[in-house]
Amino acid sequence: MKSIITAILCGIIIVSISVSIHHFMTDGIDNKANMSLGVLTTVQGIMSGVVFLVTRFLGKL
Repeated sequence: MKSIITAILCGIIIVSISVSIHHFMTDGIDNKANMSLGVLTTVQGIMSGVVFLVTRFLGKL
């Protein structure tokens, strides 16, 4: 059960990273793209923090 949850969370992170890379490649570099890229990287940071906390919590169970 723990490994399933961890795998799902890791998959979400990988998808968000690939989406932001694709977004960056297609839009090029302008202010709007940079702003939305900043939002995406912030979301990725939050997601990885959540994954870390969840895996630590599951490890204690």
